[in-house]
Amino acid sequence: MYVGHKLEFAKTISTFFLFFLFFLFFLFLCNSHANSVSYNLTFTAQFLAAEKFPSSLPHAIKCLQELTFQRFSFGDLDQLQGVLCMLRNSPSLKVLRVTHMQMGPEADLELTSKYIESLDCLDQTLFMLKTVEITSLEGSRPELLFVKLLLDRSPHLESMIIRPGAKVDAEKRLSIAKDVMLFPRVSSKAKMVYLDPEL
Repeated sequence: MYVGHKLEFAKTISTFFLFFLFFLFFLFLCNSHANSVSYNLTFTAQFLAAEKFPSSLPHAIKCLQELTFQRFSFGDLDQLQGVLCMLRNSPSLKVLRVTHMQMGPEADLELTSKYIESLDCLDQTLFMLKTVEITSLEGSRPELLFVKLLLDRSPHLESMIIRPGAKVDAEKRLSIAKDVMLFPRVSSKAKMVYLDPEL
């Protein structure tokens, strides 16, 4: 019984510490004049959704114009919710870069796909977003739904750049290209740029 209470206390302290770190990072963004930030999701997603993370932050991060998510997994609901929270609260965002991490057996593609398809997953228009670059795409359903979502929420988008992963075979790459080219775009200026796989 004592051990159980001790573990629960340790978990509470850990969660509090992670939220405290995020709070400090949030204050830095709100008070800095920097235009860009690189976000490493292998660590930050752990406290972006350590508990139930809110759909919006206390204040919008108006200074943020460029955002990079590295080693992001479309099969991880916690990471996905963290990313969408950042998008909701970055009204000045112009450039979004996402580097996808190869998904393992723990990835729940059905769960993340259903979340992206829900009406309130991104209930905000990304008015300033002009460039999106997604690297190491595997062509899974949540990945394609994410691309479709951004095309639907970005009225001034100019470029959607997609580079499939090196392990994606030629047939799959062709299938991805066909799918994304057929997605409707709310921006009449949006161009789909499909690059060769990264080596």
